[in-house]
Amino acid sequence: MITRVDKGNALVISPIKQYNSKITDFIRANNLQATTRDPTKSFQSQVRKVINESKTLIPPDTKWDHINMNPSAPSNQRVN
Repeated sequence: MITRVDKGNALVISPIKQYNSKITDFIRANNLQATTRDPTKSFQSQVRKVINESKTLIPPDTKWDHINMNPSAPSNQRVN
């Protein structure tokens, strides 16, 4: 498996079993749960509202630099 490092501009090559194990450990350690509802639209609406109301912190002419025009949730595919 070839993946990007969280910070920096580097790649890591690791066995797929090790990668899957680290992902599973992360999910368990952080008590994450799967959901059947995609919260992306709701979250994006909240982000846009905050950006539009924060004229002092984010000038109106730069607000589009902070908005993702086509957000989507991660896919639910597993790599075996």
